[in-house]
Amino acid sequence: MKSKATHELILQKEEKHQKMIGDWKALLSEVTAKGDIPESFIDKENFPQALKSLDKEMGFGHISSDPDEVQAKIVLQGKNPFVDNNNGVLSPGLGKFLPYSQIYNVNSKRKSDKTYFIVRHYLDTKSLTEKELNDIHVASCHTEEVLSSENIKEVDLTQSREIKTVSSSGKKKSSIKLLDQMQTMLRGDSLREIKGGGVISITVHKARNIEKKGLVGKADPYVVMQLGDQKRKSGTVSNNHNPVWHFTGLFNVYENDKNISFTVFDEDIGKDDFLGETNLDIEELRRSGEISNKVLNLEKCKSGSLTISAKFVPAELVKRSRGKLSLILHSAKKLEKKNKLKKADPYAVIKVGEEKFKSTTINNNNSPVWEFKVELEYMETSPRQVSIEVFDDDIGKDAPIGNVTVDITEVMKTQKIEESYKLENCKTGDIMISAFFDPADQTIVSEEIVVTKVTETKTSIAPVNTFPGVKLTKPLYIGDEFAVVDRDSVGDWFVIVSPNPSQPINVSIVPYKKYSGDSPVFLYCLPAGSFHSIRRVIHSGRGLRKCGFETRCVLRAGEKCELYLKDTTEECGEILPYTYGPDNHSALLKKGQQDFIDLIIKDSATGQLETELTLSFYQDLVDAA
Repeated sequence: MKSKATHELILQKEEKHQKMIGDWKALLSEVTAKGDIPESFIDKENFPQALKSLDKEMGFGHISSDPDEVQAKIVLQGKNPFVDNNNGVLSPGLGKFLPYSQIYNVNSKRKSDKTYFIVRHYLDTKSLTEKELNDIHVASCHTEEVLSSENIKEVDLTQSREIKTVSSSGKKKSSIKLLDQMQTMLRGDSLREIKGGGVISITVHKARNIEKKGLVGKADPYVVMQLGDQKRKSGTVSNNHNPVWHFTGLFNVYENDKNISFTVFDEDIGKDDFLGETNLDIEELRRSGEISNKVLNLEKCKSGSLTISAKFVPAELVKRSRGKLSLILHSAKKLEKKNKLKKADPYAVIKVGEEKFKSTTINNNNSPVWEFKVELEYMETSPRQVSIEVFDDDIGKDAPIGNVTVDITEVMKTQKIEESYKLENCKTGDIMISAFFDPADQTIVSEEIVVTKVTETKTSIAPVNTFPGVKLTKPLYIGDEFAVVDRDSVGDWFVIVSPNPSQPINVSIVPYKKYSGDSPVFLYCLPAGSFHSIRRVIHSGRGLRKCGFETRCVLRAGEKCELYLKDTTEECGEILPYTYGPDNHSALLKKGQQDFIDLIIKDSATGQLETELTLSFYQDLVDAA
């Protein structure tokens, strides 16, 4: 048993430690104002020769009692255990936790009793709920291994079939399926052997104003997508110049692939008539990662356009599951009556990519109740939208009654929705649905795991992830811009993370022009206060030069936004606020000679206004190019 004196000493040390943690709030307000750590904060007993510093530009500072204690660096685009920034790939060890700060690498010396780090994060803490604030962790690890597409295949998972894991509920379960997926992902197929390999998932939603070729009747259009010898053909929509397909195809792509072609035909007896064609630039899609409801004008015809959505998934992520999606189609109301002689016999078809699910038919009812449930694994390659089409079951060709699409990102954010949707391409009709999203299971493996050996854990512990030895701890304090981290609680590598996707982050809209020539202005969306992000854009080989002042705003991570000129509502393009990966997603100002430009930023999926801002340019904007 501990003596009374020993017990009191422990209590005194704990009380002093808690007091120091509480003082970080006062410290941070002074730190952000003055750019250094005030003398008044330093406890002379604990820090007799305190080293105190904060580089606000780089976003890193520390307190230590030994001047030689801290040898730290911020990892810009370099290799590290958490993120392959060149390909936008996260380590499986992070599980469903996403990075919301720069990545830090520090030495492992322990000369002083206490060292605290002050690190910048990107989260807009004022917008977070109490639960979201409590979910913020520091992910760290001790390792000399780094994550990259080149060497990740070297990880030895030969013992993976023998291990068991403990779920967050504390119950043991087999991890064979998870680790098989990891092995497939890491060892991979031939796509991973080719630089730039991956999969493109494309959905052709609809066409508008298809040209009329025949003298009698309307067209019976279908669309063909093609990349090299890979060809995908949709179904035919009869007698319609505004067809709706919601047709999805997957294409294997490699570094040198340039375009995916779309050709529309009119199905006819004999030779099908050509109704127009267009292309999708693969490199543009690689840069953006995803496009939603993009309109492509058909060429070599009098009129017509296609509306498509597409995403590029790097080879490393092709086999990865995002979680389980459940959708219940409850009922419909006031369906349009297609047959004047009787009520409809409606059924519904639910499409998620290449998967189709058909409900039962409810006879003679314009307000049917189906209670039709669909469950499926939602993969990285799955499209963003689920389409629901309602048909009238009839002799011969079933007549389409109406259709609607549901954005899965909304379901993933809230994990549950229950809403009524108005059917499109019809006069009347609504459907009621519920949707649920269960993120991929996070399993727990011992902190002692190393890259060449997988060990069994026997007890339920605080959440840590599967590979390669990442542990999670809580920061001492989270402020508006900086977090405080106890050196003893983290490994040599660490990063601020959260399990919540699409968190509000502080970003800067930064304008650039090329060094020479009358180029347009490129608008990049970079993590706010991130000195290195600006440097790596300028020195990326694109020949860019900063030509104005960055403007800060708050946007949600991973949610694409559209930019418009406020005075003309001219569209400038899309930007993608993100905290890791290649920073080559930019919008474009074709007219950029003014000193000031007012912009409107809207959510690309919902059209909801996110913010309005004014960009200020250097007065010698033309000369700055």
